[in-house]
Amino acid sequence: DKLYDKDYYVGMYESRNAEIKRYFSNAPDKLLVIDITKEQDTAKICGFLNIPTHMKVAVPHSNQT
Repeated sequence: DKLYDKDYYVGMYESRNAEIKRYFSNAPDKLLVIDITKEQDTAKICGFLNIPTHMKVAVPHSNQT
């Protein structure tokens, strides 16, 4: 019954993300949450992984539609 139930899967996805954020709420430095579609480069990822920011690269945006 659930195979084609979009609302079910969206709800499960959102519920799981909320659980993960709750789990890391006392250790926010151990969880990186980004919207990759809105980032111009990998600077936040570099900072999170302690990679020098001079190693950041642009995020490719192919097929934006």
